[in-house]
Amino acid sequence: MPRPLSALTPDEQRLYTAQGADPLAADRQQILADTAEEQGQEQRAALLRQTRLSLLELLRGQALTEQESAQVAVRIHALLTSPALGQQATAMERELSSALGGPQRGNDMLELLDPEGNLDIARLPEQYDFQVTLLASLDLLEYQSGHLGITGIDHHFHPLPPLSEIQRRLQTPALYQKVAQGFNLLVLVPFALPLKRLLDAWRQDLLRNEHLLQLHGGLNREESLWAWEEGFGLREGQGPDEDGRLIYTPQRFEADHGGHTKGQLLASKADGWQVLLTEGSLTNLPLAGQVQLIADRRQIEAGRTPREYLESLPQTEVGWTPETYIVAFLTHLERTGQPLDTETLTYLIGSYAPTSGLVPYADWNPWRRQAYLDGYHPGIDFPGSGGRVTVGVL
Repeated sequence: MPRPLSALTPDEQRLYTAQGADPLAADRQQILADTAEEQGQEQRAALLRQTRLSLLELLRGQALTEQESAQVAVRIHALLTSPALGQQATAMERELSSALGGPQRGNDMLELLDPEGNLDIARLPEQYDFQVTLLASLDLLEYQSGHLGITGIDHHFHPLPPLSEIQRRLQTPALYQKVAQGFNLLVLVPFALPLKRLLDAWRQDLLRNEHLLQLHGGLNREESLWAWEEGFGLREGQGPDEDGRLIYTPQRFEADHGGHTKGQLLASKADGWQVLLTEGSLTNLPLAGQVQLIADRRQIEAGRTPREYLESLPQTEVGWTPETYIVAFLTHLERTGQPLDTETLTYLIGSYAPTSGLVPYADWNPWRRQAYLDGYHPGIDFPGSGGRVTVGVL
C-alpha cells in the first residue's frame, strides 16, 4: 500500500509542501529524487526523475513505496518499448495513478471553517495548492517572468491569483456566510484558456484515472469525453485564439441574451481567472425531497428548466459554465475518486449557445462510459436535471 505523505520524513514533507505551492519547479522534483536515492530507493528515485510522479502523489496525498515503484517501473519499461509511441505518456500516467490507488483526501479538506466557526487557515492553502497542482499536472500552467499563470485567447499572460488575496476576500462577511452555507470548495478556473484546451485536459485526466471509473461503468478509452464541439463553435481547424459560439453571463436564453463571448469579456479587462466557491459535497444534485437547509439557505433541487433556474438565481450566486464544470469535475474525481453527476445532469446556465438556441449541459454517462458535454433546449425539464451554482471570490 502507498504511504500517506504524513508518514514521510519531515524533510520530504517540506519538499512536497513546497512543490504543492510551486508545482512547476523542476529542482524540487530533482531534490525529491535525490532524497529517495539517499534512502536506498533507487526505483522510486528513477520514477521521480522520469515522470510526474510527485505531482500525482501530491494529488493523492500518498507516495509509492520502493517495492511498488519497482513494479510500476517494469510496466513503464514495457510501454517505452511498445510501438504505440503516441500513447506512451498517457499510459505511463495511468500506471502511476493506478499504483497510487484511490484518493485519500475525501471531504476532510472541505472543512474551511474550524470548530469555532472561523476560517481555517490550514485548509484554505491545502485547497489552493491542490488546485494549482491539478492544473500543473494537466499542463495548463506556465511560467512567465517568474510567475505561474496562463496565456489566454487574448494573447495576454494572466498570473495565478495569489492565495493571500483569496484569503483576504474570504474573510469578508458576505463570503464568510456563503462558506457557512456549504460553498466550501475553492475552484481556480483558467477561464482565458481556449475551451478546446480544457476539453483535452478533461480527456487526459479521465484516461489517467481509468481505475477510479470502474465502479461507475468503466471508461471508453477511444472516446472518454463526448463534446458537441461544432455546436459550441469549436470547429475543426479553428485557431486557439478564435471565439467560439458560446455566450457567457447570459441574462436570458433568447436571441437578445445580454451576454458576451469569452473574447469580449477579456477585452473588457475581465480577469482571465475565475476564483469560485462551489458546494464540494455534492456529487449529484439534490432531487425533490432531498434538499437541505444550510445556514438559512435552501439548496437548489433538480427538476426545473434551464430558463427557470436562470430566472430564479439568487443575487449572490451564478450558474456554472463549461469551464467551471471541467475544473470542478476534475477536482471531484481527483479528490474523491468519483465523477460528478453519475445519477443527475447539470445545466450550465452561466453559458448559452444562441446559434442553436441550446443551453450546455454536462454529466457522467455510465452506460456509454464517458463524460458528456452537450446542449438542451432552455424550456425542457427532467426530474434528474438541474442547475448548479457557484459564488465568485475574485
